[in-house]
Amino acid sequence: MKKMLALTLLVASSALAQTASIQYTDLAFPTLPFVSHWVEVNGAKMHYLEAGDPRKDTVVLLHGIPTWSYQWRKVIPKLAEKHHVIAPDLIGFGRSDRPLNLGYSFLDHAAFLEGFMKNLDLKNVTLVVHDLGSVVGFHYAATHQDNVRAMAFMEAALPPMFPPGPQTLSLMGEGGKMFQAFLDPVQGHALLEDQNVMVEGMIPQMTLRKLSEAEMNAYRAPFPRPEDRKPIWAGPQQFVNPEAVQLIQGYIQWMETSEMPFLQFRVTPGFLNPEATAIWAKSHLKHLTTVDLGPGLHFVPEDHGEEIAEALNSWLKKL
Repeated sequence: MKKMLALTLLVASSALAQTASIQYTDLAFPTLPFVSHWVEVNGAKMHYLEAGDPRKDTVVLLHGIPTWSYQWRKVIPKLAEKHHVIAPDLIGFGRSDRPLNLGYSFLDHAAFLEGFMKNLDLKNVTLVVHDLGSVVGFHYAATHQDNVRAMAFMEAALPPMFPPGPQTLSLMGEGGKMFQAFLDPVQGHALLEDQNVMVEGMIPQMTLRKLSEAEMNAYRAPFPRPEDRKPIWAGPQQFVNPEAVQLIQGYIQWMETSEMPFLQFRVTPGFLNPEATAIWAKSHLKHLTTVDLGPGLHFVPEDHGEEIAEALNSWLKKL
């Protein structure tokens, strides 16, 4: 874990030392064996993948930063054998629009997810969430309890790392220094927008297996120019956003009293969810099932996609 974080810091430092912004050419979104759709939400178009029988129970997959629905490509096939699967690109990510006037705060993402669910008339859903998707997914469940059947989460925004604050950065160890650099108005823009460090550094270094060039290009495709990367830069800014802290505190309080079934996917050592998060979940969530996927860092669906789908199918069958 320490080696991985040191490598991330090295990438960040070397990227900052460069003067030219990274711009990609000849990138294309990959062809995936799922149906693509777009729906208008709050004046912008959100893209989503759809698979499975619409007459079956709906499972909604919510990705994190800096990824898009592509990260669920190994989960969707087996999951769609038993369920209706929807995997949106959060606003600003993947093939969804990037409204120029949007700050991409947690509240912005929450408003777009609410509109997405409403406009597609999705009912009694199961939410499967990761990273940023966990923030907006947990908030949606807390504020729309009658429309969420169950939730599964991995590398999610939960205690003790969250709500974001000084304790989060200290718990990250060397990684905390990296995030502190992301928060700096000069370094943050250079690293996240100019040099695209989250895609070029964090995705490969926080995935156990080596990603192919085609897979890396799929993650690069939504962000060919620095000006396309504002949604990535905005993510770490939530660490110092009081509204973000309040939003997270709200859904954590709800989770601690909720009767909703939760499924926790654990990897070791993890990044956002160390062992302390598993301990918190076990002691605070009334109806919790935990699946240990084995070794893993942050981008869990890249290393354990089919296992996640199989575990979801088994868990949902029992509910």
